[in-house]
Amino acid sequence: MKKSLLMAAMPLAMAAATQASAATITFDSLVGANGDPFASTTEAGYLVTAVTTHWLEAHGFGNPVPSIWNDSTSVGLIKVTGGLFSLGSVDFGCGIGAASSCTGTVEGLLGGISQFLASTALLTNNGTFSTFAPSVGGFAIDELRVTIDRADSNIDNIVLNAAVPEPASLALLGIGLAGLGMRRRQAVA
Repeated sequence: MKKSLLMAAMPLAMAAATQASAATITFDSLVGANGDPFASTTEAGYLVTAVTTHWLEAHGFGNPVPSIWNDSTSVGLIKVTGGLFSLGSVDFGCGIGAASSCTGTVEGLLGGISQFLASTALLTNNGTFSTFAPSVGGFAIDELRVTIDRADSNIDNIVLNAAVPEPASLALLGIGLAGLGMRRRQAVA
């Protein structure tokens, strides 16, 4: 009976370990006023930190409002941390006013080592955002760096996926559970 319970529990444990969950950082947790300095926020277990200065809360522009905006003449850089995850997409808004262009860049790091770097040229119209979903989204990372190279440009809706264990890790879990079951069976006998 105990062996059958263990054998029934193994697939359930393995299925639970493989379920991925997505989280979207929407900046809804921002509590300041429009134009207040942005330093950091935590959403869905992920910490978003301004690396460069001149990041501000944007409560008048977003996809939907709020977002964060780079009010600098130089590149704006933020980083996202919070365990292992992979990148889904990022929304960029380039400038306020007439059609504007900028470059959005994402870099994923694992243990401080770059796993991917992807850039895109973006053209947005007043009040619109472009979603950048690079093909590098499957890499497991523990830090995401997002840059935008234009002043008066916004970042919103950072979609992250919780890391899914590799098949080798799941195989080790299964072997370990089977070994524990066999050892328990020998101890009972």
